[in-house]
Amino acid sequence: MYGKDAVMEFVKKQLRRLQLMDLPYSTNKISLDNKGFITTISSEKMIALNFYNLGIFEAGLRQEHDAKLVKFLIAYLVKAKSLHFFELVFEDLYEEFLLYLNEGKFVYRTIALIHRLDTKNQVISFPDFCIRPVDKENIEYFYNNLEEYYNHFSLRHTQNNHLPNAIAMLEQKQVLEDSAKRKPFREQIEKLGQSVVLYNGVTEHISFSPVITFSYFDNNGMIKEYDYINNVKNERLRGFVRMDDPASLVSYFQNITLLKNKFIALDRLASAHNKTDMEDKFIDLMIALESMFPSITSEVTFRIALYTATLLDRSQDTYKTVKDLYKTRSNLVHGSSKLSREQLEKQLDELDGIVRKVIVQALEYHARGFGLGKMEEDIVKVLLPN
Repeated sequence: MYGKDAVMEFVKKQLRRLQLMDLPYSTNKISLDNKGFITTISSEKMIALNFYNLGIFEAGLRQEHDAKLVKFLIAYLVKAKSLHFFELVFEDLYEEFLLYLNEGKFVYRTIALIHRLDTKNQVISFPDFCIRPVDKENIEYFYNNLEEYYNHFSLRHTQNNHLPNAIAMLEQKQVLEDSAKRKPFREQIEKLGQSVVLYNGVTEHISFSPVITFSYFDNNGMIKEYDYINNVKNERLRGFVRMDDPASLVSYFQNITLLKNKFIALDRLASAHNKTDMEDKFIDLMIALESMFPSITSEVTFRIALYTATLLDRSQDTYKTVKDLYKTRSNLVHGSSKLSREQLEKQLDELDGIVRKVIVQALEYHARGFGLGKMEEDIVKVLLPN
C-alpha cells in the first residue's frame, strides 16, 4: 500500500481532482534570481494552507482514504505549495515518509532568515546547523506561513521600492519522535549572532527573522514552534555582511561556545551593533575594551592603550590611536566633542577593529583554559621581561 508507485499514483490522482475544483484560496509562489533575491510573487490556486482548514481537509479525505496516504498528500501540498506534481518534491518527501512509517520519527526543520548576510553562495557548516543561501522552498514557506513577513515584503514589492529580502538562512534538522525532544537551540543562535558581529563589526547590520520549527509530517506541516532572537538585531539594516572567510566565523563561534561565564565585551559589542547612534556605539565599544583588562583601575587611558598595543602589535601607532580614541570617548561623554560626523565615523571604525582584535585574542586564551588574568600577565611579561 505504501510503495513508491502506489503513493505517487494516489498523490497524482488527488492533485488532478483538486485542479478541477473551484477553490477560493491561493498560495503565494515566489521566484528568485541567481543571488537569492525575490523577483516575482504570484498567486496560484490552492486549498487553504493553515492548520484549521487543513484539519478539515484531512478529516474529509480520511473518510474515503487511508490516513497515512492522506498525511502524505497534505505534506506534499504544504511543501510544493502547488496542485501540480513535482517529482523532486515527491522524492524528498517519500524518504521522510518511510522514516515516519518505519520508525515513527519526524524530520524537524528549524530555520531562520538572516537579513543582510551574504554567504557568497557558500554553505557554512557548524556542528549542529548550517548557514546557506536561501532557496525557493524555504522562502515560500516563510512568506506563506508568517503573515507578518509576506505583508511587509509584498507592500514594498508592489511599490517597486522594496527592501531586499534575506538571501541567507540558518537551518538545523533533527530526526525525532516528538518536537519536545529537540535540543535547545536559542543559545546557539545568539552566539552565532555574536560571532557574525565579531567577524564583521558594528557598522554593518544583520537581523534574524523569527526562528521557526516545523515538520511536513507533524502538525499538518504547520509551524510547531517559533522564537525571536533580539540579542543581535539592528533593523536599520545598513550595508551587507559578506562572508569572505567563513573559517574565521566558525572558529569564533567555537570559541564563544566554550565560554563558561558572561563575557562583557561580547555583550557590549552586540549592544553597539544594535544601536543606530554613532556616539552610543563608540561608548559601548570603549566599555568592551576596558572590560578585557579587569586589573586596570588607575591610569586607565595610559595603561589600556599600553596593554592593547602590546597585545596586538607592540607598535607606537596602536598605542597613540587608543589614547586618541579615549580622548574622543571622554569628549563624547561630556558633550564637548568637536568631531564632524565623518571624523567620528572614521574613529568608530578604528575602535571597532581594535576591540574585535582584542576580543579574538581573549577568546583564544579562554579556549586554552585560561582567562583574562593570564592574558594580562603575559602582557606584563612582555613589558617587564626578566
